[in-house]
Amino acid sequence: MRREIKIFDGTRISYEISGARPPWLVFIHGIGGEATAWRGVARFFRRNGYSTLAVDLRGHGLSGRPNSLGHYKVQNFARDISIILQREKVRKFTLVGHSIGAAVMVEFHKMHPGKALAYVFITPAFRATKLLKILSRLDKILSICLSPGVLRLAYGQRDFSRFRGTGDLSLRRILSDIAHTSVNSWIFSYANLADFDGNNAVRKIKKPTCIIVGARDSLVGVDVARPAKVVYRIVPEANHVILINNQAELKTEILDFLRKLAHKNPAYNIPNPGRSQNRPIMRSINHNPVPGFRAYKNPLRGRPHDNKVSHA
Repeated sequence: MRREIKIFDGTRISYEISGARPPWLVFIHGIGGEATAWRGVARFFRRNGYSTLAVDLRGHGLSGRPNSLGHYKVQNFARDISIILQREKVRKFTLVGHSIGAAVMVEFHKMHPGKALAYVFITPAFRATKLLKILSRLDKILSICLSPGVLRLAYGQRDFSRFRGTGDLSLRRILSDIAHTSVNSWIFSYANLADFDGNNAVRKIKKPTCIIVGARDSLVGVDVARPAKVVYRIVPEANHVILINNQAELKTEILDFLRKLAHKNPAYNIPNPGRSQNRPIMRSINHNPVPGFRAYKNPLRGRPHDNKVSHA
């Protein structure tokens, strides 16, 4: 079900919600993405007993596009999530974020350290890269050149399956991101992230945490900040856009993480769980590519590796 809410500064925020009882999974996309990128993943988890909520961040998808740099602060993204959760009375939820969606999760945790049951960070951008710092220098020029209009070249929701198999710097996908998000929103979002550094906050997280990275991620790499206690997964052959290219592995790893939590804490239990008709399998990991990091073996080892995107 698609819903919309007007947030504290007048921006309209759109989101997709399904279900009415806990436990919940709340999905947060990265810059240039939108809630529809999570549809295959959300559908899979609904079949496994979870309620789901996926947000179009401000400036993305069907949400409004404010036209000033200050509207796109990471704190505002996090406030939007908090207001929606309050409106929908969502409780007993796990936050799941991809790329810069992970930075939004960190800011949410700083605001509400006790609200989420757990966190799943996927190829997380916890701090600015060199590219983001370069983009941040463009914000003053763009704010003058593009104001007061919002330069948006494409409309409507996207089918992200068209970009399966693309690389981290796929020009076709990036141009689609900019066209649908709008030049203003895309640049302003990156500009505000340029000075963000959530590494220290991540290391202090006490909640159950899972971090999933791609072995071939050229944007944030595999050496990311992590709490003292964390389930750390490295997906072979995956790059930064793992949400598009490796949904089968994501479904497996997230579900495995959540099921183990349910065994330890009744708060994570699923009432009347369903069964997926096509459970994806991830190849076991037997190497340790980063000194000091433990590559966890998947408990489903011994099964054939399936690197195709599941439509479950």
